[in-house]
Amino acid sequence: MKELLEFIYGMLKVHWEMYKQAKANSSANSPEMKVACKLTNATLETIAAFAEWVTLPMVFLNDGYLSQTLYELVMEKELRNNAAEILSIIFNRKDRDKQPLDFMFSKAAMIAILSAAQTASAEPVNEQNYIFLKKICRCVTGMGFQMTSLWETSEAEGEPKKPENFTEYLRALMAFTSHASVHLSQMTLATWSLFFRTPIIAEDPGLVEVLPIFLKVVTVQAQKVGDPSLLPSPKAEYFQMDFDSEDEFMSFFATYRSLFLELVRYVNGLQPLLTFQVAEAWLKQTLAEPLRYEPGKTVITNNSPSLLQWDALTTFMESAVPRTLRGVNPPIQEGEELLKQVIIYQTTIMK
Repeated sequence: MKELLEFIYGMLKVHWEMYKQAKANSSANSPEMKVACKLTNATLETIAAFAEWVTLPMVFLNDGYLSQTLYELVMEKELRNNAAEILSIIFNRKDRDKQPLDFMFSKAAMIAILSAAQTASAEPVNEQNYIFLKKICRCVTGMGFQMTSLWETSEAEGEPKKPENFTEYLRALMAFTSHASVHLSQMTLATWSLFFRTPIIAEDPGLVEVLPIFLKVVTVQAQKVGDPSLLPSPKAEYFQMDFDSEDEFMSFFATYRSLFLELVRYVNGLQPLLTFQVAEAWLKQTLAEPLRYEPGKTVITNNSPSLLQWDALTTFMESAVPRTLRGVNPPIQEGEELLKQVIIYQTTIMK
Protein backbone atom coordinates (compact mmCIF):
# COMPACT_ATOMS: atom_id res chain seq x y z
CA MET A 1 0.00 0.00 0.00
CA LYS A 2 2.84 2.37 0.82
CA GLU A 3 4.35 1.93 -2.66
CA LEU A 4 0.98 2.50 -4.34
CA LEU A 5 0.30 5.70 -2.39
CA GLU A 6 3.79 7.00 -2.99
CA PHE A 7 3.21 6.47 -6.70
CA ILE A 8 -0.13 8.32 -6.59
CA TYR A 9 1.34 11.19 -4.57
CA GLY A 10 4.16 11.34 -7.08
CA MET A 11 1.64 11.66 -9.90
CA LEU A 12 -0.09 14.45 -7.99
CA LYS A 13 3.23 16.27 -7.72
CA VAL A 14 3.87 15.90 -11.47
CA HIS A 15 0.39 17.04 -12.48
CA TRP A 16 0.32 19.92 -10.00
CA GLU A 17 3.64 21.21 -11.33
CA MET A 18 2.27 20.83 -14.86
CA TYR A 19 -0.78 22.87 -13.85
CA LYS A 20 1.31 25.66 -12.32
CA GLN A 21 3.50 25.89 -15.40
CA ALA A 22 0.50 25.94 -17.71
CA LYS A 23 -1.16 28.63 -15.60
CA ALA A 24 1.97 30.78 -15.71
CA ASN A 25 2.54 30.39 -19.45
CA SER A 26 -0.91 29.89 -20.99
CA SER A 27 -4.39 31.35 -20.99
CA ALA A 28 -7.12 29.89 -18.80
CA ASN A 29 -8.80 28.19 -21.77
CA SER A 30 -5.65 26.87 -23.42
CA PRO A 31 -5.37 23.12 -24.20
CA GLU A 32 -2.40 22.90 -21.83
CA MET A 33 -4.42 24.29 -18.93
CA LYS A 34 -7.38 22.02 -19.63
CA VAL A 35 -5.19 18.91 -19.75
CA ALA A 36 -3.28 19.83 -16.58
CA CYS A 37 -6.53 20.61 -14.77
CA LYS A 38 -8.13 17.35 -15.85
CA LEU A 39 -5.11 15.23 -14.84
CA THR A 40 -4.76 16.94 -11.45
CA ASN A 41 -8.46 16.55 -10.66
CA ALA A 42 -8.37 12.89 -11.70
CA THR A 43 -5.46 12.27 -9.34
CA LEU A 44 -7.28 14.03 -6.50
CA GLU A 45 -10.38 11.90 -7.09
CA THR A 46 -8.21 8.78 -6.84
CA ILE A 47 -6.69 9.97 -3.56
CA ALA A 48 -10.16 10.72 -2.17
CA ALA A 49 -11.09 7.06 -2.69
CA PHE A 50 -8.20 5.99 -0.44
CA ALA A 51 -8.23 8.81 2.13
CA GLU A 52 -11.14 7.46 4.17
CA TRP A 53 -9.76 4.02 5.01
CA VAL A 54 -5.95 3.89 4.74
CA THR A 55 -4.08 4.48 7.99
CA LEU A 56 -3.28 8.08 8.83
CA PRO A 57 0.50 7.55 8.60
CA MET A 58 -0.09 6.50 4.98
CA VAL A 59 -2.03 9.71 4.37
CA PHE A 60 0.91 11.73 5.69
CA LEU A 61 3.69 10.00 3.81
CA ASN A 62 6.71 11.99 2.63
CA ASP A 63 6.62 14.53 5.44
CA GLY A 64 2.98 15.41 4.88
CA TYR A 65 3.35 16.24 1.20
CA LEU A 66 -0.33 15.59 0.55
CA SER A 67 -1.62 17.99 3.19
CA GLN A 68 0.83 20.73 2.20
CA THR A 69 -0.25 20.41 -1.42
CA LEU A 70 -3.95 20.39 -0.57
CA TYR A 71 -3.55 23.69 1.27
CA GLU A 72 -2.27 25.19 -1.97
CA LEU A 73 -4.91 23.53 -4.11
CA VAL A 74 -7.87 24.90 -2.13
CA MET A 75 -6.88 28.33 -3.43
CA GLU A 76 -7.21 27.22 -7.06
CA LYS A 77 -10.76 27.62 -8.33
CA GLU A 78 -10.51 24.75 -10.85
CA LEU A 79 -9.08 22.30 -8.29
CA ARG A 80 -10.41 23.40 -4.93
CA ASN A 81 -13.53 21.23 -4.77
CA ASN A 82 -11.62 17.96 -4.95
CA ALA A 83 -8.89 19.26 -2.63
CA ALA A 84 -11.48 20.33 -0.05
CA GLU A 85 -13.21 16.95 -0.33
CA ILE A 86 -10.00 15.13 0.66
CA LEU A 87 -9.33 17.48 3.57
CA SER A 88 -12.91 17.00 4.75
CA ILE A 89 -12.50 13.22 4.69
CA ILE A 90 -9.25 13.36 6.65
CA PHE A 91 -10.51 15.76 9.32
CA ASN A 92 -13.72 13.82 9.89
CA ARG A 93 -12.15 10.40 10.32
CA LYS A 94 -13.05 8.60 13.54
CA ASP A 95 -9.60 7.18 14.28
CA ARG A 96 -6.99 9.16 16.16
CA ASP A 97 -3.26 9.43 15.57
CA LYS A 98 -1.65 12.21 17.52
CA GLN A 99 1.39 13.06 15.43
CA PRO A 100 -0.26 13.32 11.99
CA LEU A 101 -3.14 15.35 13.39
CA ASP A 102 -0.73 17.69 15.14
CA PHE A 103 0.87 18.20 11.76
CA MET A 104 -2.48 19.17 10.28
CA PHE A 105 -3.03 22.00 12.78
CA SER A 106 -0.20 24.07 11.36
CA LYS A 107 -0.44 27.79 10.78
CA ALA A 108 -0.32 27.11 7.04
CA ALA A 109 -3.46 24.98 7.39
CA MET A 110 -5.37 27.69 9.24
CA ILE A 111 -4.34 30.43 6.83
CA ALA A 112 -5.18 28.34 3.76
CA ILE A 113 -8.63 27.29 4.98
CA LEU A 114 -9.60 30.79 6.16
CA SER A 115 -8.28 32.43 2.97
CA ALA A 116 -10.09 29.90 0.77
CA ALA A 117 -13.35 30.49 2.62
CA GLN A 118 -12.99 34.29 2.42
CA THR A 119 -12.18 34.16 -1.29
CA ALA A 120 -15.16 31.92 -2.11
CA SER A 121 -17.52 34.00 0.04
CA ALA A 122 -16.53 37.14 -1.84
CA GLU A 123 -17.41 35.57 -5.19
CA PRO A 124 -20.92 35.64 -6.67
CA VAL A 125 -23.32 33.19 -5.03
CA ASN A 126 -23.70 30.07 -7.16
CA GLU A 127 -24.09 26.34 -6.66
CA GLN A 128 -20.45 25.32 -7.28
CA ASN A 129 -19.21 28.01 -4.94
CA TYR A 130 -21.66 26.91 -2.28
CA ILE A 131 -20.64 23.25 -2.55
CA PHE A 132 -17.03 24.26 -1.99
CA LEU A 133 -17.92 26.37 1.05
CA LYS A 134 -19.79 23.44 2.59
CA LYS A 135 -16.76 21.19 2.13
CA ILE A 136 -14.43 23.76 3.69
CA CYS A 137 -16.87 24.21 6.56
CA ARG A 138 -16.83 20.44 7.17
CA CYS A 139 -13.03 20.68 7.30
CA VAL A 140 -13.25 23.36 9.98
CA THR A 141 -15.82 21.55 12.12
CA GLY A 142 -14.03 18.22 11.78
CA MET A 143 -10.80 19.89 12.83
CA GLY A 144 -12.54 21.17 15.97
CA PHE A 145 -13.61 17.68 17.06
CA GLN A 146 -10.11 16.33 16.42
CA MET A 147 -8.60 19.21 18.41
CA THR A 148 -10.88 18.52 21.35
CA SER A 149 -9.98 14.84 21.38
CA LEU A 150 -6.25 15.56 21.36
CA TRP A 151 -6.56 18.26 24.02
CA GLU A 152 -8.57 16.03 26.36
CA THR A 153 -6.24 13.11 25.79
CA SER A 154 -3.19 15.17 26.68
CA GLU A 155 -4.96 16.41 29.83
CA ALA A 156 -5.78 12.83 30.86
CA GLU A 157 -2.12 11.95 30.44
CA GLY A 158 -1.21 14.72 32.88
CA GLU A 159 0.34 17.05 30.33
CA PRO A 160 -2.39 19.32 28.87
CA LYS A 161 -1.29 20.50 25.45
CA LYS A 162 -3.19 23.29 23.77
CA PRO A 163 -3.24 22.72 20.00
CA GLU A 164 -1.06 25.15 18.11
CA ASN A 165 -2.76 28.01 16.32
CA PHE A 166 -6.01 27.61 18.28
CA THR A 167 -6.65 31.35 17.98
CA GLU A 168 -6.36 31.18 14.18
CA TYR A 169 -8.69 28.19 14.20
CA LEU A 170 -11.34 30.14 16.12
CA ARG A 171 -11.17 32.88 13.48
CA ALA A 172 -11.94 30.35 10.76
CA LEU A 173 -14.78 28.83 12.80
CA MET A 174 -16.24 32.26 13.53
CA ALA A 175 -16.13 33.17 9.84
CA PHE A 176 -18.55 30.32 9.10
CA THR A 177 -20.71 30.93 12.17
CA SER A 178 -21.30 34.50 10.98
CA HIS A 179 -21.79 33.51 7.33
CA ALA A 180 -24.85 34.70 5.42
CA SER A 181 -25.85 31.08 4.77
CA VAL A 182 -27.78 29.73 7.75
CA HIS A 183 -26.84 26.19 6.68
CA LEU A 184 -23.12 26.94 6.92
CA SER A 185 -23.66 28.76 10.19
CA GLN A 186 -25.62 25.84 11.65
CA MET A 187 -22.85 23.39 10.72
CA THR A 188 -20.54 25.13 13.22
CA LEU A 189 -22.86 25.12 16.24
CA ALA A 190 -22.07 21.56 17.38
CA THR A 191 -18.38 22.52 17.50
CA TRP A 192 -19.08 25.56 19.69
CA SER A 193 -21.26 23.40 21.93
CA LEU A 194 -18.43 20.89 22.32
CA PHE A 195 -15.98 23.66 23.24
CA PHE A 196 -18.32 25.21 25.81
CA ARG A 197 -18.98 21.79 27.41
CA THR A 198 -15.29 20.85 27.63
CA PRO A 199 -13.85 22.56 30.76
CA ILE A 200 -10.23 22.77 29.60
CA ILE A 201 -11.34 24.53 26.39
CA ALA A 202 -14.13 26.64 27.91
CA GLU A 203 -11.62 28.12 30.36
CA ASP A 204 -8.93 28.77 27.75
CA PRO A 205 -8.09 32.50 27.43
CA GLY A 206 -8.24 32.25 23.63
CA LEU A 207 -11.84 31.05 23.71
CA VAL A 208 -12.86 33.50 26.44
CA GLU A 209 -11.47 36.33 24.31
CA VAL A 210 -13.77 35.54 21.37
CA LEU A 211 -16.97 35.20 23.44
CA PRO A 212 -18.01 38.86 22.94
CA ILE A 213 -17.61 38.40 19.18
CA PHE A 214 -19.59 35.15 19.31
CA LEU A 215 -22.46 36.81 21.19
CA LYS A 216 -22.48 39.70 18.72
CA VAL A 217 -22.80 37.17 15.91
CA VAL A 218 -25.77 35.61 17.70
CA THR A 219 -27.54 38.98 17.81
CA VAL A 220 -27.35 39.06 14.01
CA GLN A 221 -27.98 35.41 13.18
CA ALA A 222 -30.94 35.11 15.56
CA GLN A 223 -32.92 37.53 13.39
CA LYS A 224 -35.15 35.83 10.86
CA VAL A 225 -34.66 36.64 7.19
CA GLY A 226 -37.53 38.67 5.74
CA ASP A 227 -39.15 37.96 2.39
CA PRO A 228 -36.15 37.61 0.02
CA SER A 229 -38.06 39.14 -2.89
CA LEU A 230 -38.64 42.31 -0.85
CA LEU A 231 -35.42 42.50 1.14
CA PRO A 232 -32.54 41.52 -1.19
CA SER A 233 -29.34 40.62 0.68
CA PRO A 234 -26.65 37.91 0.76
CA LYS A 235 -28.83 36.04 3.27
CA ALA A 236 -31.74 36.18 0.87
CA GLU A 237 -29.61 34.76 -1.98
CA TYR A 238 -28.63 31.74 0.09
CA PHE A 239 -32.24 31.48 1.29
CA GLN A 240 -33.33 30.95 -2.31
CA MET A 241 -30.70 28.22 -2.81
CA ASP A 242 -31.47 26.37 0.42
CA PHE A 243 -35.25 26.47 0.74
CA ASP A 244 -38.21 25.86 -1.56
CA SER A 245 -40.71 27.76 0.57
CA GLU A 246 -41.15 30.10 3.53
CA ASP A 247 -42.62 27.22 5.56
CA GLU A 248 -39.55 25.07 4.96
CA PHE A 249 -37.30 27.91 6.08
CA MET A 250 -39.36 28.63 9.20
CA SER A 251 -39.16 24.98 10.25
CA PHE A 252 -35.38 25.04 9.83
CA PHE A 253 -34.94 28.45 11.45
CA ALA A 254 -36.83 27.45 14.61
CA THR A 255 -34.29 24.69 15.24
CA TYR A 256 -31.37 26.85 14.15
CA ARG A 257 -32.20 29.67 16.55
CA SER A 258 -32.90 27.29 19.43
CA LEU A 259 -29.39 25.82 18.99
CA PHE A 260 -27.90 29.32 19.10
CA LEU A 261 -29.86 30.18 22.24
CA GLU A 262 -28.68 26.99 23.91
CA LEU A 263 -25.12 28.16 23.28
CA VAL A 264 -25.98 31.56 24.78
CA ARG A 265 -27.13 29.74 27.92
CA TYR A 266 -23.76 27.95 28.06
CA VAL A 267 -21.95 31.29 27.75
CA ASN A 268 -24.25 32.75 30.40
CA GLY A 269 -23.02 30.02 32.73
CA LEU A 270 -19.38 30.74 31.86
CA GLN A 271 -19.52 34.55 31.69
CA PRO A 272 -22.85 35.74 33.15
CA LEU A 273 -21.95 39.44 33.28
CA LEU A 274 -20.79 39.41 29.66
CA THR A 275 -24.06 38.01 28.32
CA PHE A 276 -25.98 40.62 30.33
CA GLN A 277 -23.83 43.43 28.94
CA VAL A 278 -24.43 42.28 25.35
CA ALA A 279 -28.17 42.01 25.98
CA GLU A 280 -28.15 45.43 27.66
CA ALA A 281 -26.37 47.08 24.72
CA TRP A 282 -28.70 45.45 22.20
CA LEU A 283 -31.82 46.49 24.12
CA LYS A 284 -30.60 50.11 24.42
CA GLN A 285 -29.84 50.20 20.70
CA THR A 286 -33.26 48.83 19.82
CA LEU A 287 -35.05 51.26 22.13
CA ALA A 288 -33.24 54.18 20.50
CA GLU A 289 -34.06 53.19 16.93
CA PRO A 290 -37.17 54.34 15.07
CA LEU A 291 -39.57 51.73 13.77
CA ARG A 292 -38.55 50.24 10.43
CA TYR A 293 -41.23 48.96 8.11
CA GLU A 294 -41.27 46.40 5.36
CA PRO A 295 -40.64 48.18 2.02
CA GLY A 296 -43.87 49.59 0.66
CA LYS A 297 -45.76 49.24 3.96
CA THR A 298 -46.87 51.86 6.48
CA VAL A 299 -47.70 49.46 9.31
CA ILE A 300 -45.72 46.76 11.10
CA THR A 301 -45.92 43.37 9.34
CA ASN A 302 -44.33 39.97 9.93
CA ASN A 303 -41.43 40.97 7.67
CA SER A 304 -40.80 44.40 9.21
CA PRO A 305 -37.15 44.74 10.27
CA SER A 306 -38.18 46.19 13.63
CA LEU A 307 -40.46 43.25 14.43
CA LEU A 308 -37.77 40.75 13.44
CA GLN A 309 -35.24 42.55 15.64
CA TRP A 310 -37.54 42.72 18.67
CA ASP A 311 -38.42 39.05 18.24
CA ALA A 312 -34.75 38.04 18.20
CA LEU A 313 -33.89 40.35 21.11
CA THR A 314 -36.63 38.87 23.28
CA THR A 315 -35.46 35.31 22.79
CA PHE A 316 -31.82 36.33 23.30
CA MET A 317 -32.53 38.01 26.63
CA GLU A 318 -34.38 34.94 27.90
CA SER A 319 -31.13 32.98 27.50
CA ALA A 320 -28.60 35.70 28.34
CA VAL A 321 -29.95 37.08 31.61
CA PRO A 322 -31.16 34.33 34.06
CA ARG A 323 -27.77 33.25 35.47
CA THR A 324 -26.70 36.89 35.76
CA LEU A 325 -29.65 37.78 38.02
CA ARG A 326 -28.90 34.79 40.28
CA GLY A 327 -25.18 35.60 40.48
CA VAL A 328 -23.15 36.70 43.47
CA ASN A 329 -23.02 40.35 42.33
CA PRO A 330 -25.99 40.87 40.01
CA PRO A 331 -25.96 44.20 38.10
CA ILE A 332 -28.98 45.56 39.96
CA GLN A 333 -28.42 49.23 39.12
CA GLU A 334 -28.01 48.49 35.41
CA GLY A 335 -31.12 46.32 35.47
CA GLU A 336 -33.18 49.05 37.11
CA GLU A 337 -31.99 51.59 34.53
CA LEU A 338 -32.99 49.25 31.69
CA LEU A 339 -36.41 48.72 33.24
CA LYS A 340 -36.97 52.49 33.42
CA GLN A 341 -36.05 52.90 29.75
CA VAL A 342 -38.47 50.15 28.75
CA ILE A 343 -41.30 51.71 30.80
CA ILE A 344 -40.91 55.15 29.23
CA TYR A 345 -40.30 53.78 25.72
CA GLN A 346 -42.34 55.41 22.97
CA THR A 347 -42.15 54.28 19.37
CA THR A 348 -40.96 56.69 16.72
CA ILE A 349 -41.46 56.33 12.99
CA MET A 350 -38.61 56.31 10.51
CA LYS A 351 -39.18 59.07 7.96
